[in-house]
Amino acid sequence: METAEAQERSAYSIRETGDTEGALSAYERAGDAYAREGDPLGEAHAVRHVGDILRGLQRYREADPHYERALALYEARGDRLDLDLANALRGYALSLEAQGKDAKSLWVRAHGLYKAAGVEAGVAESRARSGF
Repeated sequence: METAEAQERSAYSIRETGDTEGALSAYERAGDAYAREGDPLGEAHAVRHVGDILRGLQRYREADPHYERALALYEARGDRLDLDLANALRGYALSLEAQGKDAKSLWVRAHGLYKAAGVEAGVAESRARSGF
């Protein structure tokens, strides 16, 4: 059986070809495989990509539980990369905003994480969207 990491690499390759539905399914399988392997950070990364793809398809209500799962997994781990957490916060905030919901608190958190990571594009976007 293929490892979760190999499945995620495959999902990335599929997404790069423009096969959005195929990538969605492949990232879902990778997330499930990471969960079976007991790798919560891998699962969080794959699940966030599921959310990102669904958001890109404007399937926001379907995307939100994936972002919530990714955030819960990242929050539970002290060994996470804060940039990964920031990216999950960003995706969730964009999804909520597209639904007319307030996402300011997510942008504020993402801003601090992007600033600490030195990701200027993330700092600028989160600053603009949070209103400070």
